[in-house]
Amino acid sequence: MDRQQIFDYVKEKYGTSPEYLWARYPSYAVLRHSDNEKWYGIVMDVPKNKLGLQGTDVVDILDVKCDPVIYVASIDVQGLLPKSRLYVHLSGDWDTARKVGQRHGRPVIYRVLSGKMSDDGIPFYRSVNGVWLTKAVPVKYLKKINTKETGV
Repeated sequence: MDRQQIFDYVKEKYGTSPEYLWARYPSYAVLRHSDNEKWYGIVMDVPKNKLGLQGTDVVDILDVKCDPVIYVASIDVQGLLPKSRLYVHLSGDWDTARKVGQRHGRPVIYRVLSGKMSDDGIPFYRSVNGVWLTKAVPVKYLKKINTKETGV
């Protein structure tokens, strides 16, 4: 399915049309709910190498917001992936993780076994604003935390 087919489908199904908001990224198209104006998706053209694929030619991707239950199921199977970002962004403490998670409802928090990742040669970086970054976090380095037990 190409971007025009996506736009045709959402127009017919949801009555929405793409919006082009950024001069710097003129081909990026936002899709919004018609009732509350919140985004439900964005279509972007991204170089393959930014997605971990071979080559530098550009491909269209559709990033869709969905129910958090689907995200959790995806994390449980695939681990943490950068999606349209260059890196996975990790919180350095429980309070920050909880606050970030609450932006999307009830937080689901994973402990990242960063020491084991580092021992296995997986690098971490620290951004200028203190966010921990890594290319991906495979499932074997994740432990889902029961927030009722921890109070997080």
